[in-house]
Amino acid sequence: MSHSGDMWMPPGVHRFAIFRHQNRSMADILRRARATAYAHTGTMHPRWEHIRSAGRRAEELARTGLVPRRIVVAAWLHDVGYGPALLDTGFHPLDGARFLRSNGWPEEVASLVAWHSAADRDAERRGLEDQLAAFAPPPQLELDMLNLIDLSTSPTGAAVTDCERIAEVIARHGPSSPTGSAKIIAREELLASSARAKAYLGLPESWPAPVETDRNRTRERAAKVKAAVAGCC
Repeated sequence: MSHSGDMWMPPGVHRFAIFRHQNRSMADILRRARATAYAHTGTMHPRWEHIRSAGRRAEELARTGLVPRRIVVAAWLHDVGYGPALLDTGFHPLDGARFLRSNGWPEEVASLVAWHSAADRDAERRGLEDQLAAFAPPPQLELDMLNLIDLSTSPTGAAVTDCERIAEVIARHGPSSPTGSAKIIAREELLASSARAKAYLGLPESWPAPVETDRNRTRERAAKVKAAVAGCC
């Protein structure tokens, strides 16, 4: 099998196989993360394009030496809970984290998946906060880095700013939906999370846009987002 030249499924990897991480190298875990992400979401378009781009963006950032490998693993797996075979609560951060825990993935990765991109706010609106609490909140800086990666990647995998991504999520899900309303409430928290990660990694405010792309565009986008959010409230 192949998909546009990108197939992350090595021979012998089954999507229901239990993956015990003890005594495995992080490089092996990363290879399995790519394979597992593809096994569950590789035929879901454009979901797979978003996941693949987030994973690759995380790998690029990891070359700085400042991003732990578990963040890269979590980036590849952050949306695995969308996979039809993993559907349980219908809340992808929780379904994905439960799958990872039950299949022996590192607990740190499962927690990052469970809590990414203000999942706690979304869980409250779904009545799932007690179930989410089964996963300990990850260290703030690690969650910030995963949030940055997710917020810099559009649904089709394109590079976008965090402001643009939040506005897109609200528009796509609708402001009265659990996800849309959660993003409205958590907007400033998510932007602060993204900003902390950028500061730690030494990235410009406009990242992932090129530095020369530009302050005028950033101001225009920010004004549009502000107007969109104001109109939703």
